[in-house]
Amino acid sequence: MRPHLHITEHSNGDIPVVLTHGGADDSSTWHAQVAALTATGKYHILTWDLRGHGASQAPEGDEHYSRDHGVADLLWVMGKAGITAERPGILIGHSLGGYLSLTVALTHPDLVRALGVVSTGPGYRDDRSRQQWNDGITRIAPKLGLRADVAHLIHQPDSLVMDRLTTLACSMIVILGSNDTRYLPGCEYLAQRTGSELAVIPEAGHMVHRDQADAVNEVLIGFLTNLPRQIR
Repeated sequence: MRPHLHITEHSNGDIPVVLTHGGADDSSTWHAQVAALTATGKYHILTWDLRGHGASQAPEGDEHYSRDHGVADLLWVMGKAGITAERPGILIGHSLGGYLSLTVALTHPDLVRALGVVSTGPGYRDDRSRQQWNDGITRIAPKLGLRADVAHLIHQPDSLVMDRLTTLACSMIVILGSNDTRYLPGCEYLAQRTGSELAVIPEAGHMVHRDQADAVNEVLIGFLTNLPRQIR
């Protein structure tokens, strides 16, 4: 059974947009982006809290938390936004939220018309590197304010994203803070493998959408404005 997920609708424009936050964060992280997108009058915007985060429910037990749970929850939220194969939407995600959004775009391409990923990596193809990531997340979960079971939402189970990147069917922009050196290789890889634009924002770290909100908003809105006419 899906836990209760906290969803907020911010505007009633025609184009559905779902913004997904990163691990150990919540939907309030998108305050500046919601304001900028709402001001255009174009978008029907939904933000939401991942299970185990913010105001969403946090069932106990490892069995409730995985990449696949996150993807299934995002698909459900997209349905609440009115996204269908006949009315595909725009996904914007930060870190874990970007990874989940990218996974949905690769596995349900008919539902996603455009993708904005912020401070996001593609995961790992090498089993040992993936395990090191998972172990590291488990180790730092208490410092992040996450229960050990909830941290499993951030674990990488496989190399699905890396394996399918060249099949990405929608337009994508990759946004990174210049000081976010840990995520630089992953963001460069995403951009190179998909032929997408990489926008590096000066004087910003992993939380680039908050560190330099105006610059990120300018990049995002420019990207969306220049998409094919049918989704403008």
